[in-house]
Amino acid sequence: MRKIGIGICFELKGLRLYRTQLLISLFLIPFSYAFILLLSMHPAQGQLSYIFSGLTVASLIGAGSLVGVRVANLVQPEVLELYAALPISTGQAVLGVVIAYALLSIPQSAALLGLVSWWAPRISVAMLVVGAVISILVLFSFWTALGFIIRNPFKAQGVFSLISWALLLFSPIYYEMNNLPFLYRAVLLANPVTHALNTIRPFLGMDASFNWAVSFLYLGMLGCLSVGYSVVALRNVRMLEKLF
Repeated sequence: MRKIGIGICFELKGLRLYRTQLLISLFLIPFSYAFILLLSMHPAQGQLSYIFSGLTVASLIGAGSLVGVRVANLVQPEVLELYAALPISTGQAVLGVVIAYALLSIPQSAALLGLVSWWAPRISVAMLVVGAVISILVLFSFWTALGFIIRNPFKAQGVFSLISWALLLFSPIYYEMNNLPFLYRAVLLANPVTHALNTIRPFLGMDASFNWAVSFLYLGMLGCLSVGYSVVALRNVRMLEKLF
């Protein structure tokens, strides 16, 4: 645990290099969509709860994409040579990255969920916490696996921006899915963000889009696959030996 703590501190200290991207991913992009919707709709209590609960997951998409970029950068041979001088392994460094960004995401997520809970007619605190924690872990493990797949921070910045856009667009963050065409709903069901939302909103007094148990099962399977792939990828991380 001490070595993982070193990885977390190292990542938090290095965040100053990504402060602009962090501000854009965590706040600017998710809140810009919500701001436009709030201007164009009647501010009914139910609508506000729906939007702010969606913001909770939308901010996790931005933070998760940064996790993926950092992992893609971490497995670069040049960066691995720098980490070789530190008393932590590559796996511990990856865990440090994931936990550091989770620590940055938790306060905002807790504040948004607390705000919605204040408006909610009924709330299941235990299940809400479980759903939020599982959503954070699965989404971050998903982006970690993508970071190992890309393994290039420059490509990752472009590809992950496109993936983030698709995850935001094809998910019921700011709109309901019940009245949508069947094929479009099928696309939404393939999106992990849809299931993350469905593990949070039913426990805030909102109607579930479908059985929330299915979402827990989906996220559990996705999390296991993502973690499994990341563990296998860690075993294949190599540094290049260069002649000087």
